[in-house]
Amino acid sequence: MVAVVFLIAIAIVALFAETLAPDPNRVDALAILERPSWDHPLGTDQLGRDLMARLMHGARVSLIVGVAAAMFATVGAVAVGAISAYWGGLVESAIQRLMDALMVFPTLVLAMAVLSVLGFSITKIIFVIGLAEVPRVQRVFRAQVHLLKEEPYVEAARAIGANGTRILVRHILPQLFGIFFVLFSIMLATAIIIEAALSFLGLGVQPPTASWGNLLTSDVIRRVEHHPHLVAFPATALASTIIAVNVMGEGLRDYFDPRFR
Repeated sequence: MVAVVFLIAIAIVALFAETLAPDPNRVDALAILERPSWDHPLGTDQLGRDLMARLMHGARVSLIVGVAAAMFATVGAVAVGAISAYWGGLVESAIQRLMDALMVFPTLVLAMAVLSVLGFSITKIIFVIGLAEVPRVQRVFRAQVHLLKEEPYVEAARAIGANGTRILVRHILPQLFGIFFVLFSIMLATAIIIEAALSFLGLGVQPPTASWGNLLTSDVIRRVEHHPHLVAFPATALASTIIAVNVMGEGLRDYFDPRFR
C-alpha cells in the first residue's frame, strides 16, 4: 500500500507538472550549476534550468513511456501467447520461431538498432520497447493457456459446440487477468529502465524535453564530483519509482495467487 500511495503521488506530480512547477526549459544564466537553494529547491543544471521543474516534467514523460510500452508488451504477449498455445501445431511453431528470432537480440540492443533506423520520438520509443519485450512475456501466457485449455470447463464448452474463438475469449482469457496485472507491473519497471538507458545513450527522449533518463547524461555524470545534486535527485526518483513498482507487483502476485492467501 505504501508503494501504491507513492506511485499515485508520482502520477499526480506528473499530471499537474505545469501547475506545480515552472517552465522546465527556462534558462537562468545567473544560476548555472547552483546548489539547492530557496529559489531552486533541487538546484540547477549546467544551463541554469531548474532541476526540480525538469524532474517533475520528466516524470510525465517517463511514466507515459513506461505505462504505454508495458501495456503494449503485455497485451501483445497475451495475444501472441494465447493464439500460439490454443491453436498449436503449425501456428504455434511459426509464431514461436519468430519469437525466438527476436529474443536473440538483447532488448536494449534491439531498441538501439531500430531507433537508429526509424528516428527518435516518444511514440517510436514506446513501440520499440513494447515490441522487444513481447517475446519474453508471451512465454508465460503461452504456458498458462496450455494448462487451461485442458481444464474440464474448457472441455465442456468444446463438447456443447463452442468454437475456438469463443472458448479463448470467454473461458480462458479471463483466467489470465491476475497474471496480466503482475506482468504489467514488471514490464512497467523494465520499460522505465530501458527508456532511461536509451535516453542516457542519446537514443531516447531528445532534449530539451525532460525525462528521468536524459537528466542523467554522460555530461552530467562527469560533473557529479563537484555537483552531486545533478545525479542524486534524478537517480533517487528513478530508483524509488522502480522499487515501488516492483513492490506493487509482488503485492499483486500475492493477491491474485491463492497459494499466498
